[in-house]
Amino acid sequence: MPFQRSFSDLIFKRYSCRHYDPGQTSAEAFTRLDNYIHTLPPGPFNVPGRFRLVLAGGVDRHGLRGLGTYGAIKDSPGFIIGVTSSSNKDLEDFGYRMELVVLKATDLDMGTCWLGGSFTRSTFSKKADLTKDESLPAVCSVGFPAAMKTTDEIERARKRLGWETLFFMNDFASTLSSEEAGVFADPLELVRLAPSARNCQPWRILKAGDVWHFYLQRTKPYHEFVVPLITGIADLQRVDMGIAMSHFEMSARSTGLSGAWVVNDPGISLANALMEYCVSWVPG
Repeated sequence: MPFQRSFSDLIFKRYSCRHYDPGQTSAEAFTRLDNYIHTLPPGPFNVPGRFRLVLAGGVDRHGLRGLGTYGAIKDSPGFIIGVTSSSNKDLEDFGYRMELVVLKATDLDMGTCWLGGSFTRSTFSKKADLTKDESLPAVCSVGFPAAMKTTDEIERARKRLGWETLFFMNDFASTLSSEEAGVFADPLELVRLAPSARNCQPWRILKAGDVWHFYLQRTKPYHEFVVPLITGIADLQRVDMGIAMSHFEMSARSTGLSGAWVVNDPGISLANALMEYCVSWVPG
C-alpha cells in the first residue's frame, strides 16, 4: 500500500476542503505528492491518462486565481489536474486514479476538494496541455486546510445513504446486511463513505454467489448523460463509479482480499430504467 496510514483511516479523515491556509506550506509534502502522481499505477481498465500537480509560483499566493473555480475554493495553493484519453470506461478509470491521488494528499495531511462542474475548463485545459483526443473530467484543489476538521466534525457533516439503499443480495428486491457481506463488510462501508458529485452516491452493488456486481444508478434530475453534449461537463456519475471501485478494491486488498475487475453482465433484472451494469469484482 502506498500510504502511511491505514486505508480506512484515510477515508474517515478525508473531507471536501474549500478554504486553505495561504501561510501554511510544505515543500516536502508537495514534492512527495508530485512523486506519487508520477508513479501512479494504471487504472482497472488501463485507459491512458495523466495527472499534473500545478502550484502557485514562488511567493505568489494568488498565482492560481486566474484558473477560475467560480468562488468555490479560497486560497488553494495548488490543483491536481487530470486528463484522460477518450475510450470505453475512460471516466471510471479516471475517477479510480484521481481518488488515489486525493487519498495520498490526505495521507500527507493535506486537504482536497473535487471539482467537476465548478471550474473554468478552458484555463485548466491550457495548464494541462490538453490535446484534441483528450478530456479533462475534473480537477482537485489541494493545500493545507485553514482549519482542520476533527473526525467527529467530519462525521456529523457527512450525509450518506444507508446500506439498504446501496447494497443487495442476488436481486434488487433483497437488501444485503453487513453480516451477509462477511469479510467484505468493511470494503462496502468505505464505498458508502466515498465522495460523489452532489453526494448522489450513484453506485449500487449486488452480491451474487462470490461475485460483486457494480451498477450505475443514474440520478433522475442530474442528467449527466446528456450534459456533456451541451456544456462539455463530463459524465460525473461515471467518475463517481470509479471512485467507488477504488475504495472497494483498495480496502479489500489492504485486508488481504484479492480479486480482479471484469466486465461480464450477469443479466440480473435491473431495478429501474435509470440503472445500468458497469463492472464486477471477482474474488480470487
